Amino acid sequence: METNQRNKIYLELFLLSFASLFFELLVIRWMSADIRAFTVLKSFPLAACYIGVGLGFAQASDKYFKYAPFFLFLTCATIKLISFTDIACAPFPSPRVYSWISVLSDSQSLGGPAFWSYLGLFLVGVVVLLIGPFFTSLAIGSRLGVLFGELRPITSYSVNLAGATCGTVAFAILSYWSIGPGILFTVPALILAIYLSRKISSSTIVSVVALIACVLTGFWTVDKADTKTFWSPYERVDFVEMRDKGNLIGWRLLVNRVGQQSLFNKLDMQTLSEDGKREYLLSLDSHKIPFLFKPDAKDILTLASGLGNDVNAAVHETSGNIDSVEIDPVTIKLGKQFNDEKPYDSPRVKIYCDDARHFVEQTNKKYDLVRFSFLDSMTVLSQSSTNRLDNYVYTKESIEHALSLLKPGGMCFISFYAKEQWFTDRLYWTIAKAAGYKPLSFTYDLQDGKNVFFVLSDDVKNGIQKMPENMPKMMPGPLSIIKAPAEPERILTDDWPFLYWREKGYDIGYLAVTLEIVLLSMLVGHKVVLGNSRGTSWQMFFLGSAFLLLELQSIARFSLMFGTTWVTSSIVIASVLFMLLGANLIVDRHSKWLWARVSLLYGLLAVTLIGSYLFPFGALIHSHLPGFLTFGLSTIVTLAPMFMAGLIFGSSLDNSDNSAVSIGFNLLGGVLGALLEYFTSYTGINGIILVSLALYVLSYLCLKADTAQSVKAVE
Repeated sequence: METNQRNKIYLELFLLSFASLFFELLVIRWMSADIRAFTVLKSFPLAACYIGVGLGFAQASDKYFKYAPFFLFLTCATIKLISFTDIACAPFPSPRVYSWISVLSDSQSLGGPAFWSYLGLFLVGVVVLLIGPFFTSLAIGSRLGVLFGELRPITSYSVNLAGATCGTVAFAILSYWSIGPGILFTVPALILAIYLSRKISSSTIVSVVALIACVLTGFWTVDKADTKTFWSPYERVDFVEMRDKGNLIGWRLLVNRVGQQSLFNKLDMQTLSEDGKREYLLSLDSHKIPFLFKPDAKDILTLASGLGNDVNAAVHETSGNIDSVEIDPVTIKLGKQFNDEKPYDSPRVKIYCDDARHFVEQTNKKYDLVRFSFLDSMTVLSQSSTNRLDNYVYTKESIEHALSLLKPGGMCFISFYAKEQWFTDRLYWTIAKAAGYKPLSFTYDLQDGKNVFFVLSDDVKNGIQKMPENMPKMMPGPLSIIKAPAEPERILTDDWPFLYWREKGYDIGYLAVTLEIVLLSMLVGHKVVLGNSRGTSWQMFFLGSAFLLLELQSIARFSLMFGTTWVTSSIVIASVLFMLLGANLIVDRHSKWLWARVSLLYGLLAVTLIGSYLFPFGALIHSHLPGFLTFGLSTIVTLAPMFMAGLIFGSSLDNSDNSAVSIGFNLLGGVLGALLEYFTSYTGINGIILVSLALYVLSYLCLKADTAQSVKAVE
């Protein structure tokens, strides 16, 4: 092959790999923000893209590539249109996962006709939503499969990884710049236009028109006069006007379409209606309560300072210095711009844009008052994981560390909005176990839930803490002291930080959607899968499923080390891809040698997995060893199994009979890994390593079975 032709293949493979990964992240981000059902469980959009690309690779033909513009337009138009309807607010039909919006009332049976009707409609909606991402990924994947066949497998895979890495980094940067996902459809559309317009024909013109329509649809918005919409690195943020008697009295902030916090202007109470007065006083009272307990606080830490309501209360009620921590830069910007009290401009206030748990772990400062301020992210961290932004904030270890920041006589005050009694009980006992004594806790009834407060201090421990006499009596419901509830079987820990997941029971909604995706995938791709059903194909399948689980587990681990931020997620994914590129360099030079010793590589992989599982990760992170040593050793132990897996995959791919089919099966295996992440809520984060180990064992057995079959055929 001529050098010029080879370079053209390199460039096209790189750009289409870039576009494929960029599109996958874009779909997951947009659907999980604009369509409420996928905010909690992102694995289904991920599965649709993986299945599409995997089947595309295995087609051995790029005949579907020319249809990519139409499917790209279909994806953009479907999500955009649904985002303008009430369907966008429909919750996922899950009885195990709390998603802020209930599918059914408590009085309705899970197995009753109302639930089954909703589930049936939801399954239809899933098909409508995922058909565009699936076929777009299939079309791009079909061309990638052909390009793979033009080069040495390990070379093709290295170029593919380089494109995917750059796609990940580009998407993270553009998301940080708060560019809306509809606009970001311009990126894959432009790349497709370049390669589909090389030969001018009537079909080419139609394809380009479809791409232009896709871009225009992405930019199309239906503005509401009372709403400002922003896109932060984490979520969709709607800033909605609040009016009373026709007058603008403040703003309500919605995160992924669910109300999170309110911000009132400076108001004359006499101008408000009775309902307006109640809501206004509720907001003021909720934020002032900690300072009724600790009016003399000189150093105050507010976690999740949001639009500045709690900071404003601290400025007015105390003379102390306030450190405020807020993870979302867009929320901080809105607080600075729209909060009439301008608390963030006070010389006594210092703002940190950081994850609450990370800040608590890293600071050496001591405080008179540490406040967890109604901290509820209402969203998850990464584009491929169900790891919540606030997962590690309410664990036993987190609260223990927060208590260690208190000065003598200091107080920890935790505020929480609760709609479900079961996670209030879990939080109560997590706090009690962390402190070593039961907290003073009380609640106020709201219309659709409760404001719950927990107080920890030496006076509470010694049983001498009294309720302040000037506590609000009604806001809007009466004050009630919480007695210790029944102790749950499981409290929140760094290994099991799932505050919003019921620890028992099965999830009929999740199982139904999973079965639907699998059946539809087999319907579309059964000929491809069954026609290439060899032991080595299934070896690659289980390699893919195990590796994706390890990647998601590493995101969870690194989030604990470096903070549950978009930076951590992006760096982990990019680092994994860079590490695989490093493994590919070794395979490129020693492919035959490694392939001859693949059993040894599997053995070393098992050793690193067991070592990672047994590694005292939490103890090391909280030790007094130098940071570079603890973080360095933890990083090596976490990534070592992935590096060994990269060597196995690279050498297996380079010695495969059909690299495109191998890649296809590997991607299809990733779907299984994405769906298995759900069971982290049963096994814990560390336990998922053992699930990965079992999948790698299956991968090795498939390889051995194929080898034995090949030897028998030769004989």
